[in-house]
Amino acid sequence: MSIIVPNNNIYIDILDSLDYHGFSNRWEVSSDKIIIYGENSYTLNEYIHHYGNLTYDMIIKLILNIGTQLAILGNNNKGIPYFSGDEITVINNNFIITDLSKISILNNNKIKINNNINYNKFYIAPEILNNSMILFYTHISCIYYSFGKLCIYALGNKNIEKIKNTKLEAFLKRCLHNIPENRNFLYI
Repeated sequence: MSIIVPNNNIYIDILDSLDYHGFSNRWEVSSDKIIIYGENSYTLNEYIHHYGNLTYDMIIKLILNIGTQLAILGNNNKGIPYFSGDEITVINNNFIITDLSKISILNNNKIKINNNINYNKFYIAPEILNNSMILFYTHISCIYYSFGKLCIYALGNKNIEKIKNTKLEAFLKRCLHNIPENRNFLYI
């Protein structure tokens, strides 16, 4: 099986960085696309539907993989305001953002939001949901909030109690802070 993403410098940087972190998939670059090979690939939502919720260790791998990709986007002065499990692909137990359609250029740690949102509101930060303007800027940490919610979804309600007093619980609290400027993508 394989997944195909557009050939652009961001995906090349993402795959190079993931290779450094043990991303075990072979990938090839052609003039217009990048093909990532693996034994299996699913969107995160499909994976959960097929195999069940992610384990604690898989959530940590999700944090490492997606955190690396968000850092690469930030280093390229780009960001994503929110995403769901349909925009992340699981390939050989590695996680990659495969839908960058909402990517936006950052301006002083702010990201442009088009509030014409037709999206699962569970994943969207409150400062976006509570803004009535059609076009506005908000702090880039809105993606941390979205990612924290995605981790909770991937972990499943029955496993939430299992993370009490763990580093993962502290990480999620930092991602889901109500004040955008106080959110952090920090797992320690």
